[in-house]
Formats: sequence, structure tokens, C-alpha cells
Amino acid sequence: MAGRVICFLCDCSIPFLVLFFNMSTASSPPVLGALSLIVKMSLSNITTSPVFAHYMVGQMTQDQAITDVTQAKALGFDAFALNVISTDLWSSEAIKFLFQAALTIGFHLFFSFDMLHFKSASDMFPLIQQYMSNDAYFLHGDLPFVSMYTIIIMLLSSASSV
Repeated sequence: MAGRVICFLCDCSIPFLVLFFNMSTASSPPVLGALSLIVKMSLSNITTSPVFAHYMVGQMTQDQAITDVTQAKALGFDAFALNVISTDLWSSEAIKFLFQAALTIGFHLFFSFDMLHFKSASDMFPLIQQYMSNDAYFLHGDLPFVSMYTIIIMLLSSASSV
């Protein structure tokens, strides 16, 4: 099983808190209690903005997906930004498990694509189209929410090849 490091982020227009930890080792009651307190203190001034946890998609079981989604919701997060680096079977299975868990628990998910691993935006569309009508998919208004990173490298390489 790959480590699933989570980075918790608050609304970037205000001071925000970033925490890095491995969900599989952060499941003990004292650690979860401390994380819950930190998150609640950080969110005390943020009442209208959704709060996301950046989630590294790795091989997992359905039970692991349920545990991770349940813990994130209990901590006060609104959604996981699923860090997707592949559409291979291991990644597709993990995404399926996470969406099933989120739908059951009343949590949301959206895709955050690592553009070092995707060669063009069209590589992402099938995955977005597959899940955007799922009730667990996070919407901004009535549109599916998607994020990308490492996009500047992709833009710079495109510009240099022109």
C-alpha cells in the first residue's frame, strides 16, 4: 500500500494552515484528537469557505477509503482534492473506492491533476466525465471543480516548442 500523505489547506485568500501526515499512522485517538483541535481552531474564522484536504491517491482497499473519508469528515473537512497521477488500474480502483465511501458518508471529492504525469488536458476528460455527475463530486456552483498543479512547467514547455 502506498503512503497516503494528506495536506490540509484552508481558503488561500486568508492565512492558512498546512499539515502533512500519513493517514495510516495518524489514526490513533490522541493524534486524531490533536488534529481535530488544530483544524477547528484554524477554521474558527472561516465559516463560509469550503476546506479541502489534498489526498495522494494510492493503492487501497474499500475499508481504507471508508476510514480516510470518515476521519476527514470528522475533522471538519468538506472535500478531498484527489491528487491523480495515473489512470492505471490501481488508481482507478482507489478512486472508485473513495467515491463509494464519500457517497455513503456524505463527503465530497474533486480531482487535482499532476500535470507532470498528464501530457494534455484531454487526458483528464474521461475521468472527469465519469465522476462529475456523481453526487459526491464537489461542485462550484453547478460546475465540477477541478484543480491542476505543475501546470507552469507544461505551459513553459509548450511555449518553448513554438
